[in-house]
Amino acid sequence: MATFDSGVKDYVRTSATVKVNFPIDMRGNAHVACVHCPFLSSNMRMCQLNKEPVAYPEKYVGDNCPLEEIEKEVN
Repeated sequence: MATFDSGVKDYVRTSATVKVNFPIDMRGNAHVACVHCPFLSSNMRMCQLNKEPVAYPEKYVGDNCPLEEIEKEVN
């Protein structure tokens, strides 16, 4: 078992990929806003992915949102 009594020598880097779906209304209008993201804190003030505050989560996506849009495949 690791012990850190005298400090940390280094770190093992890891990464994760998450997928979030934002709604599109019947007219085809997408509503990409933090309020629809499961990573918005329950008090709607903090992003749980980047740990930064979110202004107006009902209307916008936070300035430092790490999510990137995935292009849909056309068959």
